[in-house]
Amino acid sequence: MNVYPVPDSFAGTYGVGYALAAIDGGQVLALKYIAEHVDEKTQDELAEGGAPARNAAFKWIGSQAAGPVVRELQALGRVCAGMCSGWEFVEL
Repeated sequence: MNVYPVPDSFAGTYGVGYALAAIDGGQVLALKYIAEHVDEKTQDELAEGGAPARNAAFKWIGSQAAGPVVRELQALGRVCAGMCSGWEFVEL
């Protein structure tokens, strides 16, 4: 399990929950929170926490709807799925 600090420069947009990150040189270059890109039903599943949230997050990551977000992050670095909390991104 890799853990990356989230830079202070993300203060205006930092949140918690499932996210995709662009990583390069051991640094988080960009974060995209999954809850900001899904429909209301999936947002409810993410809010539930636990296994339902994890399943909803990874179902979306594997969908065509995630494509534009993944491509945007790929332009910056290696794309990783994980969770943000306590100013850290934990790769899953």
